[in-house]
Order: sequence, then C-alpha cells, then structure tokens
Amino acid sequence: MSLQDQVGQLTIDDINEIETHYYTALETEMNTDYRPKVGDIIKMRSWHGIVLDVYHNQAGKTILQVQTIRNIFRKLGPELIQLDLAPEHISPATLEDLQQEIALHQEMQNRALDDLLSHIRQTSRPEPASI
Repeated sequence: MSLQDQVGQLTIDDINEIETHYYTALETEMNTDYRPKVGDIIKMRSWHGIVLDVYHNQAGKTILQVQTIRNIFRKLGPELIQLDLAPEHISPATLEDLQQEIALHQEMQNRALDDLLSHIRQTSRPEPASI
C-alpha cells in the first residue's frame, strides 16, 4: 500500500493526534528570540495562524491572540497563547505555509464528508412522504 493510500485512510482525529504529539516528541532548535507582532503569520508546533493582538502583563509575560486555520475549521475563535511558556515552538511562517494548511484541512473535510455520504449511498431508503 502506498503512503498516499495510507494517508487517505487516516481520520481527522488521527491527523489531529499526530499533529499534537509530533512536536511534543521532537526536539527543535528554533529561534527563541522571535517576538511576533500583530499581523504576523506564525507556526505554533504544527499549526499556522495569524497574530491578531499581542498583550504584555505586569509580570512581563507576553500573550498572543492567534486565529489558527485549525480553529477556523473547528468553528472556534482565536486562542490566547502564552509566548513565554514555549517560545521554541513558535516561529515565523509564510503565506504559502498558511495556504498549504488551508488546503490540507479542506481536503480532510471533503474526505470526511464524502465518507459520511457514502454510508447513505450504501443503503437504500425510501423517500420520506411529503406533507
């Protein structure tokens, strides 16, 4: 079985779990001096998003308000990320990175919808009576 066939059999939950654990296990050497600004496209672990706002509290901590592609497809709003907890997991990204993630989520969503509809096609059901 080809890698493409194997990837085609993954569910959205499988892919989300892989994304979550991949960067946790991976030791990265990213620039921890990077300080995102409003409007920056960033990569956080394996997700991409846009910085909507940057907050600084009295303790000197930096909080980012970020809307991620992942959250849009989950119908969730922006999230707050404390930059100081894991700055090595946040790095600059490009518009191309963002567009690639959008395409991936669209493909996963379409595959999931096709899979759902295939269950309907496999069963013959009478049309509901009209009122």
